[in-house]
Amino acid sequence: MLCRGARAADRRLLRPDGRETTASLLTTIGSGSRALAPSTLPLSPKAMIAALRSTDEKLDHNVPLGAVGNMFHRLGLSTATIGDEYNAWPDRNAWMVATDPNGLVDFPTVVPPLIPDCTAPYGVRTDVPAVLARFAVLQKSAGLIVIVCEQLARADSYAAVCRPATAMAHRADARRTIEILLAGILSACRSGTDSAMTPILVCSPAPAESSEVTDRLAPIVSYSNSTGGTLASASTRRPGLVLNTDILATIAEMLNSPLPFGATGRPFRTVSDHATSDQHISAVSALNAQYSSLFRISRLQNSPGGLPTIQLLFPLIGTTLLFFGMRTGSEKSRHLLFRFAAAAASVTVMLPLGMLLLPLLNQGTNIAAGVSLFVLSLLAAQTVFLRVRIVPTLFQSLSLAMVLILLIDLLTGTHLLQAAWMSYSVMEGARFYGIGNEYMGVAIGASCMLFGLGGPPKKLPSSADKRTPNLPLLGFSLLIVIVTAEMGVLGAKVGAIPSAGIVFGVIGIVMWRGNLRIREVGGLILLATIGLGLLALIDSHRAAGDQTHFIRALSGAGGGGLADILRRKLQLEGWLLLHSSWSAALLTAGACLLWIRFTHPALFLPRRQKATLAGIGSGALACLLCNDSGLTAAALLLLYGWAWAAALTAVSRSSPPTPVLGQADVRE
Repeated sequence: MLCRGARAADRRLLRPDGRETTASLLTTIGSGSRALAPSTLPLSPKAMIAALRSTDEKLDHNVPLGAVGNMFHRLGLSTATIGDEYNAWPDRNAWMVATDPNGLVDFPTVVPPLIPDCTAPYGVRTDVPAVLARFAVLQKSAGLIVIVCEQLARADSYAAVCRPATAMAHRADARRTIEILLAGILSACRSGTDSAMTPILVCSPAPAESSEVTDRLAPIVSYSNSTGGTLASASTRRPGLVLNTDILATIAEMLNSPLPFGATGRPFRTVSDHATSDQHISAVSALNAQYSSLFRISRLQNSPGGLPTIQLLFPLIGTTLLFFGMRTGSEKSRHLLFRFAAAAASVTVMLPLGMLLLPLLNQGTNIAAGVSLFVLSLLAAQTVFLRVRIVPTLFQSLSLAMVLILLIDLLTGTHLLQAAWMSYSVMEGARFYGIGNEYMGVAIGASCMLFGLGGPPKKLPSSADKRTPNLPLLGFSLLIVIVTAEMGVLGAKVGAIPSAGIVFGVIGIVMWRGNLRIREVGGLILLATIGLGLLALIDSHRAAGDQTHFIRALSGAGGGGLADILRRKLQLEGWLLLHSSWSAALLTAGACLLWIRFTHPALFLPRRQKATLAGIGSGALACLLCNDSGLTAAALLLLYGWAWAAALTAVSRSSPPTPVLGQADVRE
């Protein structure tokens, strides 16, 4: 289970290592929406719910506090808690999950089920017989029982003040305690007269304090009448990974109750997995393997992070080389500088493709991953430097490969995108399936480069009519948009409809008419609006688990209404513009592209180049306006735009005329 709470600007609301506090994560489970808990909490339940409400009302999204308890109370079912916290309020953590909006739990724990033990961490241990006896009483009257056993958490925190051997013994003893407790609960649930077993969910609300700072994963196991397998949900569409916000949605489905406004999770599903048999050791091994795989992927994703700082260096280097190449008096030096500029552009095109494909090699360390990416980029740069005339063909081939690979990956389960180094991290919890803003920008940029350089290699007749756009290429690009954006089970990228639609619409209009007028821009916006309307219509007939966030916003489900989402998007975009490294990449690539445009105006006189430039510029603006975190998509689109313009410049200035432009464009 991915354990994420709301983003906190105040460091006092986080752990010292920067992760969410256990109180925030427990509140998130109880509300079904990422929540925050204040750093200090009062003892009175009513005062505590008031403190939580005061904190969460300041967030940019709705948090339905007490949603779990409210569901049971609305159905006339009571709630109960059993906690073993070593403080004045023994079941505070359990209360955070089970409470209703008024701070009410029907049967709270009064005396903590703890016994003194000088050999246990902090001198106490969980009284398992007392917990089981209390559970047996509550099982007859309560619809929901939340049990918190902190024996393992106490062992984990106490390890910092004892010898390693003692810490290992404490952890082993804590695991035995949990196994005995769970065995007793399972036995009590199975011994009832009802043939249906009471659903039991066992989870850790937060990763251990001793785990790595970037780790936000915790184990979760579900017991019910269903067959064995692996938990999954429509939130991640990745078997073996669910969200803490999914717990409320799962409970709501069990109770046949609607989700409260603001809850964002999806119900758990069981995916059949023959690897997890009834053998205990097999289940544990499978759980460990899933955790190790997810953590390794996230570690590789977090380290490169898309390399925005490195990617912005190549437009700077390439443009500087073009600048000095234009001013040098030596023809040999000029050709050399332009070759280096073309090599820098080739790295800009190669990096996104490399970060998508290299995880296939299954590198286990950041060093191996970095070396592989460096070697791949160096090969592309060397090829371009030695044969600058091959730039158009190479760039077209790389762009076509990128578009085709993305399409195939989206149709086959997004295995590459899930592990890509330039993708959202598993631990960040922003995107788990489909195409993210990074590769949406890359897909649009690669399509623009294909069009701007003349279409697929050796396929565009040089005598093509100058007024006829390359309709097959535009149609293919639009197909990518439809597949990646409209189908929730594939791309689920609603913002790609207006973003890519405006790009290809602008290219088509400029190719047809030679310029772009205001009313035509309005027509494109109208078509994009119609496209979003059709998406909403189709999406509304899908099952809730397959719907995109767009229709969930229109229907008022999942994280607030459309106005709330627009407000959050503007706030996020403004924050990213001031703090993200992608902002510097966007400004750098945009400035370098404009410099080439104004210093080499003749290159952009042909209609194809004029249309491509207009599409790239309008697309960057559309990405910023139409996508959450659209900054990354806009930056990558402009990076591809710079690489395209730099390639045109380098080839035209460092060698005799090459087939970059068709004869029809030359005549024009």
